[in-house]
Amino acid sequence: MVVRYFIDASDGAVGSVPTEVKDAETPALNLSVEAVSWGADADPQREGVAPHGGLAWSLAPGSDARASAAIGSGKVFSRLNGKQALTVELVVRAQAFASTTLSRLFGLHTLDGNGDKIDRLSLVAGGLLPSGGLGAYWNQQTASYAGDLAGQWTVDLSTRQVVHLVVETSAPQLERVRLYVNGSHVPGEAGVAGLTPPSANEQLSLQANDELVLGNAASGGSSFQGVLYYAAVYDEALDEPRIAAHACALLASDDAPP
Repeated sequence: MVVRYFIDASDGAVGSVPTEVKDAETPALNLSVEAVSWGADADPQREGVAPHGGLAWSLAPGSDARASAAIGSGKVFSRLNGKQALTVELVVRAQAFASTTLSRLFGLHTLDGNGDKIDRLSLVAGGLLPSGGLGAYWNQQTASYAGDLAGQWTVDLSTRQVVHLVVETSAPQLERVRLYVNGSHVPGEAGVAGLTPPSANEQLSLQANDELVLGNAASGGSSFQGVLYYAAVYDEALDEPRIAAHACALLASDDAPP
């Protein structure tokens, strides 16, 4: 495992805004929280009680609220750059997404010279995607609006769900980007315009100025409305028995290791 973020209910009072989200894996890549206030409300704020503590985005989608850190040349770069297989593991509940741009739930991002988002690896929703649509960007080296999604699915995230995004570019074409919800495989949307799976054996290409971001994109303005309870990244493609076991453990408690 590369990074793991327990957003533990014991970390602080409900409604408070943390200054950082701590990485439980060493060496730690802690994420700095960029908060946004609107009247008496502020995002992102702590929500819930053990065993389901989380970080809530309660304002309208599209704000700058996020938790992020530059990856530099540390463990994320050294362990994920050049990889053909990896897994993103989230526990999330999402009520609403941005309508004029894509909301990002998780991502490895950077910006181009015009300030446009480049998504190396992202889970996105909203924007021009259909209602209930969840998409994944993979290995973008130019602004993401000019590139195709690597995968697209229809899922209901309105209640708390365990989500696994698995990338395995050595697999057959239609299996290179897979999604699981609560341990069950979700069929991808086939034949969708603007959908391009990774090339065979394609390697993830990161840069040291990329950022790891929860709940938004590197430049902000891509938040969602809902709660992130937990996030982790593995430098391997988890198989279905492990995904099912992790989902079972995380459904019971996302404040403790599966």
